[in-house]
Amino acid sequence: MQVLNSLIANTNADAQTILSVAKAFSQLQNGAGVEKALLRLVEIMPENAEGWYDLARAQATMHKIAPALQSLSKAVELSNARLKTNPTAANIAKEALTNGNLVALRSMPEFLHIVGQ
Repeated sequence: MQVLNSLIANTNADAQTILSVAKAFSQLQNGAGVEKALLRLVEIMPENAEGWYDLARAQATMHKIAPALQSLSKAVELSNARLKTNPTAANIAKEALTNGNLVALRSMPEFLHIVGQ
């Protein structure tokens, strides 16, 4: 764990390294570690819709509802902007409607607003 945490803290770590750390934490079933790695990812790649979406899913899994909704909102915002110039790109709002990690959010009015339902 210490090695993984030091990789997250490394200011020279690239996105691929951070994603590898998040995957390692996920395999260790360490939700807090996954969240920490994904927070670092969106810090270094703030325009990455999938990074925000993965963060939202991790936060929802840990029942961190307010942060999950904020992260999902950012992911959908970035995804919708990307769809305007690339209609074949992944549609995160559509994906969120069926993703099992987001079940805890689906009945919330905020979730429905975010995904445009």
